[in-house]
This record gives sequence, structure tokens and C-alpha cells, in this order.
Amino acid sequence: MSLPDIARRSQLFAGLSEVEFQDVLSLSEPLRFAAGDVLWRQGDEGDGLYLVESGLVRIATQPGPIQRDIVDLGPGQVFGEMALLSDEPRIADALIAEDAVLHRFGKAAFTELIESHDPAAHRLLLGLARMLCVRLREVSAL
Repeated sequence: MSLPDIARRSQLFAGLSEVEFQDVLSLSEPLRFAAGDVLWRQGDEGDGLYLVESGLVRIATQPGPIQRDIVDLGPGQVFGEMALLSDEPRIADALIAEDAVLHRFGKAAFTELIESHDPAAHRLLLGLARMLCVRLREVSAL
């Protein structure tokens, strides 16, 4: 399955036209990781938003000696949005559970797009807000 097909699974991109969607995807940087790699640790600075093309990413916290798995994210899922939007440190670890290809939308490029006042940026923010609402509902149901 192609990256555009996988990315279209995410609610983040739901409101974008095909041209806008391709423009936003062009802002991403593909990155490869091996199982066992650490993408970031709780407390790290937020550097961007990530889209999973393939593999599995585990979001987990370590409030004590035992790791608490929060969620596993697979193809089409987006993560890292909270630190990007809040400009605060990461609140959990992001661990590569299976070999993965991720696409990073860097903080500077994402901020520039949002501040451009382009209608696509507004639709992207609306998609992000909807995605966050779904995620909050899922977490509160745990």
C-alpha cells in the first residue's frame, strides 16, 4: 500500500483536497527505525508530528519502576501532536515495537503551515482537533 493510501486512513488529513493532501505530505521526512529503537523519552522536547507508514510504535510511560503501555500505533496513525501543539516536553516514551517507517512533520514546517492562514491549514487543524478528541475518549475509557 502506498504512503498516500496509508495516510488517508488518518483523520488528520480527512478534510484536505487531493492537492492540499499531496502538499502536506511533501512536508514530511521519511525515517526508518529498527525494533527496540527509542524515538523519544518522556521529557524530551517535541520535534514534530509523526505518521506511521509501516511497523508498530508503542507509547508508554514509566512513572515508577514498571513501564505502563498506553497504546500501540500502526500504519495510518499519527502521534506526537500534544508536544507539538502545547510546546511542552513529551509526556510519554515512544518506542519502536516492530521495524518501522515513520514520516516526521517537523515542528518548524508544521508551524509555518498553520501560521500561513491557508484554508488547508485550517482544515488540517480541524482534523487534528478531531483526532485528539477521539484519542482522549479512548484514553478516558481505559
